[in-house]
Amino acid sequence: MSKTQNPKLMIDKDKEKITLSLFTKQKELKNLYNSSIVQLNEIESRRNQLNKEEESLQFELSGLHGALKVIDELIEEAKIQ
Repeated sequence: MSKTQNPKLMIDKDKEKITLSLFTKQKELKNLYNSSIVQLNEIESRRNQLNKEEESLQFELSGLHGALKVIDELIEEAKIQ
């Protein structure tokens, strides 16, 4: 440190650097946080869509299973007669 530099000014400059660094990190973390929220919302939307598709397919399978049972019974009745 030269004789002309005020130690108080040096401390203030260091504080400014640290503060600027902290604000930069804060901005980076906020961006990462917001990006993660967007990804989470997209995943939730896809999950909801998949759940709807699954429910629809289960309903369809239930109907098909019922139809197969009826046809099996009709075939059995036709064999008996």
